[in-house]
Amino acid sequence: MSKEGAPGAGLIARLLDWSPEGRINGRAILAALAGVSAPILLGVALGRPSLGLSVGLGALFLSGSADAGETGRWRAAASSLVLAILAVGAALVVTASPAPELAMIGLASVAALFSGYSRAVGAAAIRAVIYLVLCVTLLEAAGAHRTEVGVIFVVGAVWNILVRSVMTTREARPDADSGVRKPTAAQIRTHWRRSLSTWAGWQFPLRMAAGLALACGLRDLWPERHFSWIILTTALLTQRPVERFPIKILQRTVGTALGVGLAWLLLRDRLAPDAATSLVAGLATVAVLARPRSYLIYAIISTPVILAVMDFGQAVDPGLLTDRLIATLVGAVIVLSGNQIAARLPAPATPSGGRPRAP
Repeated sequence: MSKEGAPGAGLIARLLDWSPEGRINGRAILAALAGVSAPILLGVALGRPSLGLSVGLGALFLSGSADAGETGRWRAAASSLVLAILAVGAALVVTASPAPELAMIGLASVAALFSGYSRAVGAAAIRAVIYLVLCVTLLEAAGAHRTEVGVIFVVGAVWNILVRSVMTTREARPDADSGVRKPTAAQIRTHWRRSLSTWAGWQFPLRMAAGLALACGLRDLWPERHFSWIILTTALLTQRPVERFPIKILQRTVGTALGVGLAWLLLRDRLAPDAATSLVAGLATVAVLARPRSYLIYAIISTPVILAVMDFGQAVDPGLLTDRLIATLVGAVIVLSGNQIAARLPAPATPSGGRPRAP
């Protein structure tokens, strides 16, 4: 049967969406093991499993992805490092402020506003929003130790960025725009300022701010539930282009649902600390390999990693799994609702910022 004769075939293909971001060879596996799993296992060897897990979380979620060609990998590494440091620093300021939710929404909205400046700035700004919301969520759970945990996250990110930059060798990709005359900095600034006088320049930051505000409100409405995931899901799924149903929402929802099921299978019984740490290290390695290639698989694998770290060594509470799944669905509904409203308003111009792979 042809793809045209099977309406669901195209949707399934987009859901699976395997991106050929380099071959998964021995070097790639070794880089993933050294960059993320090694710090986790080292923490076990030193009798500090929680320290190793914190370093591993920073390495997994705050180090970006190897998306630069050979000639630009060190520039990409420097950019990822700066973003990680800024995100952790901003998250520490937010969590220590008298109104952390307002501070987080404000910073995320400003970053989203600048995402329309240029393609490069847009990619960095959107990644900064995701990092900020992720760090705020994780550091809030750290309580009085959030400064130490934040520093450890940065250490993990630095380590993985360094390992990946040294060990990953990729062919330089030709610049598709090399023969095209590029706009000057003054022209870029002028174009961005003009966009701010239109709906196109404001639709993304407004959708981000409204979505995060609603997510925070729902989290606060049921403080006994584990609904911080709503905030993170909203930040992850809000994209600059206005699409009525972005495929990423389906990938995230299906991936989280399957990840919750995987977590229940793997973590329904109490595990010894060494066994739990080894399990997290193995899953983290798979997540690193999947992140630039399949967002669906990445969502499936990263979900039990976070859950295992949050309740280290304990059997995962079924109620926690249910809350995570509900929160993912609620976050998806928030983003879809915002897209539907925005789509009924004047159509935005073609976005100038890309969407990087999320944590």
